[in-house]
Amino acid sequence: MSSATARRADGGRRRPLWPLAAALAIFALYAANFLYFFVDDEGISFVYAQHLLRGQGLIYNTIEGRVEGYSNFLDLMMNTAILAATRAAGWPRLSVFFVGKAI
Repeated sequence: MSSATARRADGGRRRPLWPLAAALAIFALYAANFLYFFVDDEGISFVYAQHLLRGQGLIYNTIEGRVEGYSNFLDLMMNTAILAATRAAGWPRLSVFFVGKAI
C-alpha cells in the first residue's frame, strides 16, 4: 500500500488521501493569516488588566470610574496574569500580545 492511499475498514477499494491533505493545507494557510491580525479588543482587555494590577479595579480609565465594559472575565484574569508575568520578566510592553497569541 502506498503512502498516498489508505484501505477502507471493510477491505474495499483504496481511497486517495490527497483531498484530506489539500484541505488541511488550505486550512493551515487560512489560519496562518490570523497570526498577523490584530484586534483592538485584545488591547482593551489589557487596559483593564493594567488598571487591575495597579489596584484601581476593573476600570477602563480613571475618569469614568467603574463601568463594566468587558464581557470576558476569565480572559481578563488570564491577561492580568500575562501582564504581571511579562512585567516581572522585564519584557517590553508589547510582548503581552505575543504571549497572548502563543497561549
